[in-house]
Amino acid sequence: MTPEAKPPIISEADVDYSRLKVIALIAVVTALAGCFGYFFSCGSFISGLLAACFLLIGFILQALLIKSAPRIALALFAEAALMSLVVKIFRPNWPWFALAVALVLFYIFVFLAHRAGRQEREESLRIRFFKIAYAVLPGSVTGLAVFAAVALGFSLKVDELTSQNYFNYLFKPVAPVFKIYVPNFSFEMTTDKFLTSFAERALKNQGTGEVGGFGKLAEPAKQQFLEKAGQELKKSLENYTGSPINSKETVGENFYGIFREKAAKFLGQYPPVYVSLAIALVIILLIKSTALLFYWLLAFFAFIFYEILLATNFVTLSLETKSREIVLLK
Repeated sequence: MTPEAKPPIISEADVDYSRLKVIALIAVVTALAGCFGYFFSCGSFISGLLAACFLLIGFILQALLIKSAPRIALALFAEAALMSLVVKIFRPNWPWFALAVALVLFYIFVFLAHRAGRQEREESLRIRFFKIAYAVLPGSVTGLAVFAAVALGFSLKVDELTSQNYFNYLFKPVAPVFKIYVPNFSFEMTTDKFLTSFAERALKNQGTGEVGGFGKLAEPAKQQFLEKAGQELKKSLENYTGSPINSKETVGENFYGIFREKAAKFLGQYPPVYVSLAIALVIILLIKSTALLFYWLLAFFAFIFYEILLATNFVTLSLETKSREIVLLK
């Protein structure tokens, strides 16, 4: 007679004891994914950034606390699906194909990130929270970056890239740089006023201001001199940009005219798919390079939430065979 087959021994570290707590955790992270999708689709930068940070913290806790790989896979599918659905609801003109590709890539990267965190947890005798967090964050950030890049990059059209709204989004934040040269600068000031103010500032910086010959001129002569300097500066800008400048229009109107002409000419040289790929690549590199500086901060706040969960007995620490530390939803 053959010996009766025994059921496999399941380690306590591989068991999700409380299904209710697992469902609650997944529900919270799924809601955060929906929030990110909403703010991302609405173009709210600060709110979208905060939602992304909370979602990344949720991924860290999810990878740490949920033991079952199938449950993690199902949770990530729900999170990715809700995020894509919310984006489609608020951006109905964005193509389904782009969102579907973004969803699949997001799912793959974040699932691999969870697996890396799970492996780090299983190979350690103690719960090394920050090592787990640093194992989860790179792939999760890549997943979010790829989702945003593909969804946005393949949804923008050339006329949108050269629109007034897109120009404002790119260039309005750099207004403080112009204030270095013209303290009262704004994109709403007339170009004539900007050029004369810039010329006056330049004369003072070169030592020909109040203590030089310019400072000794009568007020009408000063004004005439500044107007002439502004006209020369205007000609130099026109030669440099290859575009006419209307002194009576605002700085923003002239800058936007130059931006629209140059951007349309440049983008028109390449097929739309190449433009989309370039935009997607730039977005990915920008997000990845920026997020790398804040991994420690995300891990720190995730650790605070983890300690709160421990303090409220939502999760418990235990020892397996008196040697290995495990964390349980129990």
